Amino acid sequence: MNAMMERIRLLHTGDLHLGSPLHHLGEKSAQRQQELENTLFAIVRLAKQEQVDAVLIAGDLFDSSAPDAQLLQRCVTAFRSIPDIPVLLVRGNHDYALRAVFPPNVHVFESYLEKYSIKNCDIYGVSFETEHCTSCIIEGLRPDDPARINVLLVHGDVAAASAYNPVPERVLAQSGMDYAALGHIHRF
Repeated sequence: MNAMMERIRLLHTGDLHLGSPLHHLGEKSAQRQQELENTLFAIVRLAKQEQVDAVLIAGDLFDSSAPDAQLLQRCVTAFRSIPDIPVLLVRGNHDYALRAVFPPNVHVFESYLEKYSIKNCDIYGVSFETEHCTSCIIEGLRPDDPARINVLLVHGDVAAASAYNPVPERVLAQSGMDYAALGHIHRF
């Protein structure tokens, strides 16, 4: 990556699982659901406050492909409040069939590799097509222009084998990506 390049500010999140019933929490499930939704609103506020160039959502924004209509509308309203900031979203294994009408600043990557360009940065993303994906959906990925900042946005396991888009470390290392915005495993 060229050190003299223009700076880009990306806010990366994933796996909010909005709308998850959280039955295992008993009487605290409603409170935790609201906390998760509040996290989305906090992310949107932070994006605006920090004037990021894009928000990257690495899958499982929702816990299902058919979220509650009111929850979906609150999410749409949140994204609409940052019209000048692109929100780039890949669908994960929980929300793989999500079909929603988002505001124009939201781009949902399809189930084939796509490129979205912002400033001096190319963001490559691909969504889950079904709940399970046993093959690496980014195998053979190479940036079109290695002189630009190249970012990967994908939901999957950094593993050699998995039912949820295995992404072996060697594939990441050989990809030529400067940053991998991953989701799925709920840890750093």
